[in-house]
Amino acid sequence: MARHGQDDQRSLTDLLQESVTLRPQILATTKELLAAADLHPAPVALPRAGARTHGARPAGAPQSASAAQPTSASNPTFAQTFPHNPDYINTVLDFLRAGVTPAGEFEQAQGEFLVATGKDLRKYGIEQEHYAALSEALLESISTYIDGSKELCDLAELACSLLAFGAEEDRQADVPATTTATVLDVEHRCSTIAVVRVQMDPVLPFWAGQYLEVRTPYTPDGWRRLSPATTCNDDGLVEFHIRAVRHVLNETADDALEFGEQIVSQAQPGDQWVFANPYGQLHISGGKPVVLVGGSTGLAPLRALILELSAEPNPPSVHLVAAAHNPGELYDYQTLQGFDQAFDWLTVTFAVEQSRVPAGTNPMEYTEADAAELEWATPRDGWILGTAAEVAPRHTSWQGAEIIICGSATMKRTTAQAFIDAGAAEEQIQMDPSN
Repeated sequence: MARHGQDDQRSLTDLLQESVTLRPQILATTKELLAAADLHPAPVALPRAGARTHGARPAGAPQSASAAQPTSASNPTFAQTFPHNPDYINTVLDFLRAGVTPAGEFEQAQGEFLVATGKDLRKYGIEQEHYAALSEALLESISTYIDGSKELCDLAELACSLLAFGAEEDRQADVPATTTATVLDVEHRCSTIAVVRVQMDPVLPFWAGQYLEVRTPYTPDGWRRLSPATTCNDDGLVEFHIRAVRHVLNETADDALEFGEQIVSQAQPGDQWVFANPYGQLHISGGKPVVLVGGSTGLAPLRALILELSAEPNPPSVHLVAAAHNPGELYDYQTLQGFDQAFDWLTVTFAVEQSRVPAGTNPMEYTEADAAELEWATPRDGWILGTAAEVAPRHTSWQGAEIIICGSATMKRTTAQAFIDAGAAEEQIQMDPSN
């Protein structure tokens, strides 16, 4: 019930402020209207577990529970499918509100975000036609609670149009909303890290350095970002490096799933994963030397960038610092040594925070010993003692170089600050945003 009247001349700023106060009511009514419309999302691929192999758990790998199956409704409505996390929705709406111009349009960053979100939500089966229903529901809800809301309704309609444009642009370009991938191989390089190789069908294009969203049968109701450690290829073969650490889904604290732990413990050949849109802007310009710093499995996107450079006729000089907690977690040591020997433009330095390997770190060893005492471990002189933040600025020629840092949020923050403290300019530094 539209209630435009004597307050039609209210400023858009006032309308936006009032919409924040009435946001819970507007969103609740919008959800009710969408539910009444009984509109269903397009079919999407679901992850599934292959036949489970019993009694074949690699030594040192975490104990595995039974693989979960998707618990989402088999035929959900659009209202059930659309993201409902209040914190996420409020963050998005606040971001959009901050980018509204006096003319009632969106700044470039907000407009691009809406288009990208339209592309992203296709993984839930939300396509162009769903945004017409969302727009209608939003406009009715806003008009129900706010007098003189024409300008605000126009803005909401514009937002839905940008979402729809993103979805339709990818559909017209034959970009799949999701793609499935079969797990081909799982290597437990140590007790906390697995290298998983999959084959996509169809191939979902991505750039070296980007990350993909993945949904697995062990974490069926959530998406996690994983960075390929290989470049995109026509065969759809992709390698991922996964650490058994906890990642909280963007739902509620009670819905926290131990993403990394579940994947490391449960992934087996034959499982089907589902992938969605690639994201990320990490890149190497090629016009200057490069310093790459990877903490633990943050190595993966950097490894992909190195492989991409290896196909170029004149790659720049690159210095990679691969950092880990201890020598037993230098899980790609042999491969990186091979890269170092094969590519004359590449130098690889290994860094470990402590020289002692904790008991059970390696799947083949449960005794606690110094690294040099274990034949599987790296040589004592094969690494430098220190964190990535301590080693990278002191052992690389970063002056005038591009610096790319990947790893945990803490590792990236401390390493970037160490470079800045050493004299590097902020403009030199790129960081993987996937955390």
